[in-house]
Amino acid sequence: MIEMAVAGGRNRVLLFVGKPSDLADVREWATECGFTVVDSFSTEVEYVIVTDDVLDGMCSPGDAVLLSLAESAGLQLVSLRNARDFLRSRPGAAGGRSWRHQVSANPAMHGMRIVDTTL
Repeated sequence: MIEMAVAGGRNRVLLFVGKPSDLADVREWATECGFTVVDSFSTEVEYVIVTDDVLDGMCSPGDAVLLSLAESAGLQLVSLRNARDFLRSRPGAAGGRSWRHQVSANPAMHGMRIVDTTL
């Protein structure tokens, strides 16, 4: 197990939101690195990995609810395209959260999110 996946003696928990086929490669990589990967919200989730479509607001109602729960809990949303670099930069304790929000790679969609996560 890679040390970066462990915080406080337990595996770090990642919530993945979006189309499963888009998330498959990063999910597999995260699992191989020792992260615990989940599809439902819980208090143990530390980071939320989100596809660009979800960030753009083009998602299912269930994905929108997961985003809302994550934002309410103060969790950072990490775009799928930045997930590996982001997770590699998070060794050590689980408390180092950043409050910067990710945006879609599609500039035409910036500011058009259905789920407002800026509150």
